[in-house]
Amino acid sequence: MADNEVIFLPPFQTPAKPKRDDPCNGCGWCCHMEVCRIGKHFFGEEQAAPCPAIIYEDGKVRCGIVQAERAALQTDHFGEALGIGLGCCSDDPTS
Repeated sequence: MADNEVIFLPPFQTPAKPKRDDPCNGCGWCCHMEVCRIGKHFFGEEQAAPCPAIIYEDGKVRCGIVQAERAALQTDHFGEALGIGLGCCSDDPTS
């Protein structure tokens, strides 16, 4: 994948996936490729990707579970547990 390549994840255009360990840019690659442990807790171990908690906001992918926790409880335990914002943890796709 080229550095400036844009991936298209329905229903919106999202930023290109950054290289592994680069800062997160909200592309949603991880959530489209697998359901995290928190998603599996809410939706069941057999839930297939893409994660049903995906929400699209301002051209980026966000976790609906994390957003709901922040709004309802004013905490970020789920976001911290997932390492949201710490850097891309998804393997780079092979061309």
